[in-house]
Amino acid sequence: MGDFNIIRFSSEKIGGSRTDSQAMDEFEDCIQQLDIEDIPYKGYLLTWCNGREGNARIYCKLDRILSNCAWHTQFPNAEVEFLDPLISDHSPGLVSIKEEFNAGPKPFKFHSFWMKHLQFKKILRSNWIDEDYGNPMRTLCIKLKNLKGHLKELNKKHYSNISTMVLQIKEELWMTQQRLQLQPYDIEAQKNEKDLMVKYADLLLAEKAFFKDKARVKWLQHVDRNTKFFHRSVQIHQARNKIMTI
Repeated sequence: MGDFNIIRFSSEKIGGSRTDSQAMDEFEDCIQQLDIEDIPYKGYLLTWCNGREGNARIYCKLDRILSNCAWHTQFPNAEVEFLDPLISDHSPGLVSIKEEFNAGPKPFKFHSFWMKHLQFKKILRSNWIDEDYGNPMRTLCIKLKNLKGHLKELNKKHYSNISTMVLQIKEELWMTQQRLQLQPYDIEAQKNEKDLMVKYADLLLAEKAFFKDKARVKWLQHVDRNTKFFHRSVQIHQARNKIMTI
């Protein structure tokens, strides 16, 4: 990509003298030998202007973004937009890789932190005591399918956008503690602080578990190698245990 300082076709120039046809032929031969082609483009067709006035003004397409067959195959929906030149004499080319990939519904993933929720055992029990559907394998499949739906609802209700929830609870806890700095014997604020501390610690553990599951962190293999990860985990567990004993 860039300014090739030569047009490819005679239609890519307005004004000025005739273009050197030999230079155009050499440029075209180079493109053909390299087996590359223009990425589909829109916007400014003539990407360069000499900025002069009247009949001395010249427009040309000197800027191109080309790619080979392999690149076109990998990014079939890519396109280029040549933007307003503004204070430059060239129009900048913006490449967009509009990859259209539909993998279908996201696969169901079980997160270990769900088991820490107070409703988890109740949900599990209510799904597992349902009626028998005859064939044991069919019964198992139906119960797992029903359980999946309830667990997805649990996740949506209590853990959706978990990192945002962590920040929100942290902000609420900070505001409550600031209030206690001014009113240290505010009973309502004291109770609220304790509740928020428990929620914050639980959400931190859930967030850690979420990213651990997502990244497929091998705890037994990496816990002693990553000291920062290890000590942060220990601190969270210690803080939560301390809160629960208050």
